[in-house]
Amino acid sequence: MDTFLHREKPGAVIRVSDEDSLDYLQSQLSVNLSVLEKGGCRFALRLNTRGRVLAGIYVLRTAEEEFLLVSRTSKASFLLELLAENVVADEVEFADETKQWNIHAVWGGDTEKVLEDHDLTVPEAGTFVSGQSGYAWLDSRLPDQTVSLLIRENLDHENQPLPPDLQLVEADELERLRIEAGLVSVPQEIGPNDLPQEGGLVESSVDFDKGCYLGQEVMARLRVTGKARRQSVSVKWSGQDLIATPVGLYSGNRKLGELRSLVMGKDGGHGIALVNDSAIPVLKSDGLIPKGSTSGKVTSS
Repeated sequence: MDTFLHREKPGAVIRVSDEDSLDYLQSQLSVNLSVLEKGGCRFALRLNTRGRVLAGIYVLRTAEEEFLLVSRTSKASFLLELLAENVVADEVEFADETKQWNIHAVWGGDTEKVLEDHDLTVPEAGTFVSGQSGYAWLDSRLPDQTVSLLIRENLDHENQPLPPDLQLVEADELERLRIEAGLVSVPQEIGPNDLPQEGGLVESSVDFDKGCYLGQEVMARLRVTGKARRQSVSVKWSGQDLIATPVGLYSGNRKLGELRSLVMGKDGGHGIALVNDSAIPVLKSDGLIPKGSTSGKVTSS
C-alpha cells in the first residue's frame, strides 16, 4: 500500500507562554484547555462575540504554562492581532515561530516509517508526540488516520530523494480528500459570517463545560434552541470550467446557498457548499446552478 506525503509552509506557528497563558487562552478559544494535559492536542476555534468563526487553531500543550498554536491557513500576523487584542494586565507572551517550521501531512501504508525518519512515532488521538525534529499529531481536520508533522525547517529532509513507495502529492489532492471526507477548512469555507454549527464543528471544537469565552453566549443559546438553518455539504461539480469561489448556488431564481470551494480533478470538481436546509433535497435530485454558469450542476457527492 502506497504512502502519501504533502509538504507546505504553515500559515502560523505561535508559541504562547508565561504564567497567565492558560487562563488567557481559555478566555479566547472555544475548547476547555484546563483539562488538556501536557502532550495533549485539540483543534480550537477563535470566535467573535456573535459566535462567528474567525480562525481555527491546533493547540498543543507543550508545558504547564506553554502552548504551541498552529494554523495551516490563517497568517501569523492575523492570529497575533486576534490573540493580543484582549490582553490587559495578563502575563502572557506570544512568539511568532512560523518561519522556523514546515508542516507535512502523511497518510497510507507506511506512515510509521515516515515518522521514524523524523525520530517520531505514531501519536494517539488527542495527543501529540515530539522529538528533536518537531511534533506529530493525528489530524482531526484531515481524512482519517492522516498525521500532521510540524518539522523544524533546518532539520527537514526536503531535499533528500523520496523512497519509491512514498508519493509526494500536490495541495489539490489533499484538498480533494478533505472535501470528500466532508471536513471544512477554516476560515475559507466556514468563516467570519458563519457559525461553527454550520460547518459541523461543534462536536469536535466547542466545549460547553468551561468558563466564559468569546462567543459563548451564542453557542449556549444555539445549543438550547436547536441547529443552525444552514449546513456545509460535500458536493460535486459536473462542469469542466474552474469556477471562482465563493459563488451563489441557485434553483431557478432562488438562491439556496454558496459554493465555498472547488478543486478540479480527473473525475470532475469537488467542493464544499454552505446551503439552506431546503437545498439538501435539490442537491440530491436536480442539483444547483452556480451564478453565471451554463455548463454544469452542483450535486451531492
